[in-house]
Amino acid sequence: MSDFQRAGDLSSNDPEIYSYISRAYYQLNQLDLALENVEKAIEIRKGYDLPYYVKFDIMIALKRYDEAL
Repeated sequence: MSDFQRAGDLSSNDPEIYSYISRAYYQLNQLDLALENVEKAIEIRKGYDLPYYVKFDIMIALKRYDEAL
């Protein structure tokens, strides 16, 4: 994970990096960190689709179904 975080630090304006970091945290079941990173991705570029798919999976895992829609 440290390599992912370092990539995020180096490319702080790249929503794709934060989406992948978020997916990695999701797969490690570290959902709070996954959500934090996917929110960064969405903030950087609101119209980019990938982070919304990742956020959907996170919200389902957190059982926050209303926010997944």
